[in-house]
Amino acid sequence: MVPVNYYFIDFGMSTRFTSESPRLVTGTLGLDREPPELSDDVPYDPFKLDIFLIGNLIRGVFHNVRHGSSLSVLIEVTSSNSS
Repeated sequence: MVPVNYYFIDFGMSTRFTSESPRLVTGTLGLDREPPELSDDVPYDPFKLDIFLIGNLIRGVFHNVRHGSSLSVLIEVTSSNSS
């Protein structure tokens, strides 16, 4: 038996950054309307948004996870509204 690795990449919206540019974006396009930082006016960190989105995805797939398990802690940390 060989371990399997899963990779979640490209959540449908991509931005290319040069090394000199700030790594901030604006925009509210996307399927998930829950992220608090989404804004057409205020720049936000897309990498933090990716962590939030993967947390929401995991929470949606494993919504019956026992509270207090290591997976429930991961879900809570990655999908919380704090920065």
